[in-house]
Amino acid sequence: MPWTCYECGHIEQDDFDFCTRCGAFGGKRTGGPVCGRCGHVLAEGATQCEHCMMSDMMAGAAEERQHFVALMLAVVPGMFHVFGLGHIFLGRWIKGAILAAGGLVLLYLFGIYGGNAQYLQWLTAADLAIYTVQFLDLLIVRRHRQKI
Repeated sequence: MPWTCYECGHIEQDDFDFCTRCGAFGGKRTGGPVCGRCGHVLAEGATQCEHCMMSDMMAGAAEERQHFVALMLAVVPGMFHVFGLGHIFLGRWIKGAILAAGGLVLLYLFGIYGGNAQYLQWLTAADLAIYTVQFLDLLIVRRHRQKI
């Protein structure tokens, strides 16, 4: 039976006991929409939560700010070979950890093979690939959430 996550508002189609987007446990399962701020069930057609008074427009603006900060956490530290912070900020822990581990491996390899021009060329290409992948992944997530 489909249910709505009380943390992020994601509609889960399967019978998982947790949300596949944010990882929250599905203790408060509802069939209808929930408030993105407090998790209370919204009445059909409501534009504002009766419990915390957050409107749909405020939720959209907060989400836009959150994605902007995540993009900045991907771009600026990424220039210094620190990857995954934008994903971790959005609660996408596994992708963030994988990107951070990739960045640490690259820094280690830069330290070992930094003097060899041939290896340095390949390491720079791998570094640029990780930087681009994390940025594009955050952009795709942002565009996907805007369509929903």
